[in-house]
Amino acid sequence: MSIPLKIQLLVRKELQHRADPAKAPKMQQYVKSPLPFYGVQSAGQKEVWRIVRQNFPVLNWNDYEETVKTLWFQAEQHEEKYLAISILNGYPKLRIPRAMSLYETLLVSCWNWDLLDGIAGGSVGRLLIKDPSLESWLVKWSQSDNFWMRRAAIIGQLNLKERTNAPLLFSFCEKMAHEKEFFIRKAIGWALRQYARTNPVAVKAFVEKMEDRLSGLSRREALKHLT
Repeated sequence: MSIPLKIQLLVRKELQHRADPAKAPKMQQYVKSPLPFYGVQSAGQKEVWRIVRQNFPVLNWNDYEETVKTLWFQAEQHEEKYLAISILNGYPKLRIPRAMSLYETLLVSCWNWDLLDGIAGGSVGRLLIKDPSLESWLVKWSQSDNFWMRRAAIIGQLNLKERTNAPLLFSFCEKMAHEKEFFIRKAIGWALRQYARTNPVAVKAFVEKMEDRLSGLSRREALKHLT
């Protein structure tokens, strides 16, 4: 049996062991997933990830990529996708430029924020820290017809702090400021609010420059912690 299939079986077994059917419907309703849930909350998911890492401390690229895709695309219940993201983020030595293509493959198949944000706001940013030249992927996503990909472009630098490419972030926010999609407006505000923790002056100046072109939601979120 291949390593990806071994990991898939291990993940399913451990999730089933921790399943709480009473919690499953509410979890599914919260994220509006078409997949059912085991009812395993965050702490239990972390336990399953630790077991995977203990049993498979090292993966080569091919096994890593195939494992993530197997868990993601063959998921029968939603938490299997969460474990795919844990594995995606859990092998730092495989955080290499070719991983951006894998991230994109997952992102384009996302149907909601709970899956997309873990990749765009986590995996992508960690890789950008290692290789800022990969920002070109964000530019491509910002031009997508898929609003989830545009959201990914905005929040791709979410946790980069002083390493944020501010002109790039502001250009995305300005370009998408007219959009009425809630998840775009929310992403703009969220990304600006996070960057304001590092550079409040720049964020405040940008919001003032944009005036009424920013939605009320984006503006409120951006200025949430600024006086």
